[in-house]
Amino acid sequence: MFNSKKSILRKIWGMIVLVLILAYFIPATPNKTALAAEELQKQERENIEEMIYETALQEGKELNGFSYIVDSIYFSNEERGGYLIEFTADECLGYAIIFRIGKTLKAVEINFNTHSPYYNKKGLKIYPALGHYYLKVDGEYYDAFTMEALDGYVATDAPEFYASCKSSDKKFRVATTREVKYNYGFYYSDEIPDFYTSYSTSITNHSNNCANAAGLIAVNYWNKKYNNDLLKLSKADLSQSSIARDKDNIDGAQKAEIMKTFYKYMNTNWFFGTGGTLPNDCYSGFEKLIKEKGYKVSRDKDLSYDEMVSYIQKGIPIFITSIDYYFSATPNKTSLPSVSYMSGDNKLTIAYERSSGLANSHTFVGYGFAYYSLYDNNEKNSEEQLIKVANGWGGSCYFNYTVSNKFSSAAINVFKD
Repeated sequence: MFNSKKSILRKIWGMIVLVLILAYFIPATPNKTALAAEELQKQERENIEEMIYETALQEGKELNGFSYIVDSIYFSNEERGGYLIEFTADECLGYAIIFRIGKTLKAVEINFNTHSPYYNKKGLKIYPALGHYYLKVDGEYYDAFTMEALDGYVATDAPEFYASCKSSDKKFRVATTREVKYNYGFYYSDEIPDFYTSYSTSITNHSNNCANAAGLIAVNYWNKKYNNDLLKLSKADLSQSSIARDKDNIDGAQKAEIMKTFYKYMNTNWFFGTGGTLPNDCYSGFEKLIKEKGYKVSRDKDLSYDEMVSYIQKGIPIFITSIDYYFSATPNKTSLPSVSYMSGDNKLTIAYERSSGLANSHTFVGYGFAYYSLYDNNEKNSEEQLIKVANGWGGSCYFNYTVSNKFSSAAINVFKD
């Protein structure tokens, strides 16, 4: 009897040991809500920390006392795509979204002074497009910013990501009119003189290349400003005209060549052959070409409206990436109504086309501004803030800064000692 009990106990203990061994050697199912920092391989951890420190240095941020937690971020098809880093330091906090593309780590976002929209929220963290932060909780999808349900959203079959691209689906481009009532107000506008806006994404056959077109528009401006000393093009490669705006612009085959260079330098379509251009890659790619030509650059990022106005008044155009934007439409595309100190009951009316949705982020160049200060019964009722832009489709229009979602912006000054 006693020996029989001992035999049973031995068998039970043997089973427990076997289970423990199997648990140790068989990989567990990946955790879909959190990832320990220790799970990062040493090289990946060092690379990610270097990305964050380099960006902090560029933006003048101190990272003393730097520490962070790591979570998983998922592609649109709900495969693990990389890492969400929430970090703190003595004087700032922030987050980074890092994708793993093959064996390469790619910094999609590094932002300071705020935690990510995912912070302290449970669920599968899905990042399908620039500035779109989704959560999957109990089989349902939510906007991580607002926690509103995302009706109609479904996971994709393969990984997809959108940055600086325009959907051909017209349901994401809606004609709309903004109307503001006022008793009196004033309007002021200005722009960089003779700014050339006629370059288009259609110059090359690359997809999702609006950032490349923006680079061409900007480098053309600086080359004209420095009398062709920047690019040193032949006369045959510059437009000939008696009109200042249309004279000495990059022309002929050089237009496509420069856009192709920016396609490479800006790392366009980095996401498995698609995905457009990330804002920081747009800026660094533009700066790389400028530096190769012997000039220097300075960059100021994520600008307020007043800062944009100030730079434009100094003759420095602005790169802007927006993920939900209002562009003025006919009849107000390039001509806005005036309200100069008009009294009585009035209404400001401006027609727009609003572009939104996952595949509708866009990069363009601001070179002018217009703003309205409107008053109702002696109190300010509204301030409409607009930036005049080269839209990258061969023309110009006004971008409504007030209501559009500005994902990123940068003033890049080009100069020589």
